[in-house]
Amino acid sequence: MRWLLCLLVAAVTGLASCTDDSEQEANRQPATAIELIPCASSYVEEWPSTSASTRADNPVPWAPTTPNKYYYYSDEHLNGQFVQQIDLTNNSIGIFFTQDGATPDVLSGYFSYRGDQWRSLVEIKAQGTYQLYGYIPYEEASASIAGNSTYANGAVLTLRGLRAVTPSDVCVVVGAKEGTGQSTVSGLTTGKFDYEAQAGDDAHNYVFLLFDHIYSAIRFRFTVDSRYDELRTIKLRELKLKCTEDGYKSNYDAVVTLAKTNGSSPIQSVVFSSDNNTSGAEYVSLYLWDGTENTEEVTTNEVILHNGSYTSFRGSFMPGKFGTEPSTNTSNFTLYSRYDVYDKKGNCVRKDCEAYNKINLTSIFSTSAIQRGHMYSLTMIVTPTYLYMLSEPDLDNPTVTFE
Repeated sequence: MRWLLCLLVAAVTGLASCTDDSEQEANRQPATAIELIPCASSYVEEWPSTSASTRADNPVPWAPTTPNKYYYYSDEHLNGQFVQQIDLTNNSIGIFFTQDGATPDVLSGYFSYRGDQWRSLVEIKAQGTYQLYGYIPYEEASASIAGNSTYANGAVLTLRGLRAVTPSDVCVVVGAKEGTGQSTVSGLTTGKFDYEAQAGDDAHNYVFLLFDHIYSAIRFRFTVDSRYDELRTIKLRELKLKCTEDGYKSNYDAVVTLAKTNGSSPIQSVVFSSDNNTSGAEYVSLYLWDGTENTEEVTTNEVILHNGSYTSFRGSFMPGKFGTEPSTNTSNFTLYSRYDVYDKKGNCVRKDCEAYNKINLTSIFSTSAIQRGHMYSLTMIVTPTYLYMLSEPDLDNPTVTFE
């Protein structure tokens, strides 16, 4: 699975040009208000027993069609299916505006979502050509940048302190272009990073960004055994994922080398190195319900599992322990789930049931390489140990199996 995240950043006023220096007061521009519309190409998913399939519904008409078609980021075939993982949407974006020969040659900041708009703290003081590089989520790492010989030719992006396993979708910018409207852009493609910034009271700056993954992902599709669903109601309370590879650390650094291209992927390499100051691998929360009724302030909903439907969660992970991927696979995991069991009259008959599922991706998916940008889908079924012995307490001590 390889998909690209496409972001439209539309400045409805001129680019910000703010300074306390009275000598530059005449050059000041209005503050920038930012609007962002994210989209992505459809998933090509990996399944244990079937070949990969591609979804292709309702592509965004203004986005490029090669090498992939693009879709709104909240589309139900993309991140819209992970409705319980709020941190997969509206993440902040770390951004670098670069110019060869300029002083300074890098302006850094981030786009953050506030209310119904995206805003940037980057201060651009003059119009001209910039190369835009960056990553998402901004909160996932600290970052530095250098030119790939020059910024016009590409960049070397260093991300420090990345969590090895995370609910987030770690991506880097692989293309940028200015547009003439919120849905109008020409020449937007992967491998090109040039952005023409405008200045002045009447300037309108529309910035389109393309992103690509540097992590792999597992999708967990939860459901309930059909006969068990007739007797019991399962409410999921917690979901955690842990990598169990020998020597795996909780945090890593990544060096991503990008080169200017004309439509092909600009990612030349992704090199991970362990942070020896961090501990070994730990459980990372994918979902937790705190018992609060869902309101605008609550970021998770209560998850009730049903037979015949699926509730999906995603855990992303660094695809190799060290070196250039995929030299070392990350394949072994343990998924922890906790849930309550209710009878059909609404009585809680068993609380805090726990299940631990060991997962080996290379074995399940019959592959020798776990690749970045691929999503490995597993169906998780809550089922009792002995369904036919209705008098046994094992009926209310269910397990989770996957297929």
